[in-house]
Amino acid sequence: MEGALEPFELRTTVRREPDFLFVHGDTLRLPVEVEPPDTRPAPSWRAFAGVRPCRRAIQVARRPTFERHAFGDTELAVVGAAEFLSHLV
Repeated sequence: MEGALEPFELRTTVRREPDFLFVHGDTLRLPVEVEPPDTRPAPSWRAFAGVRPCRRAIQVARRPTFERHAFGDTELAVVGAAEFLSHLV
């Protein structure tokens, strides 16, 4: 994949959406939810899983962690903020 991923913020009136969407061109590549105090999957993943073209997602938590969860055919990785940010730079 050539080119950069662009981050977009997403908000809906029912607040059941990931905080950020990383997009490459016109294609959604990675939704990211930021849940600082919690490592449990956010309720929005159940609502959002399966209605997007990519099947992987990330939830960022304050404390160090790495957990995998599945919602149908969607794989969610819950990772600590320091770990997640270290891969962005």
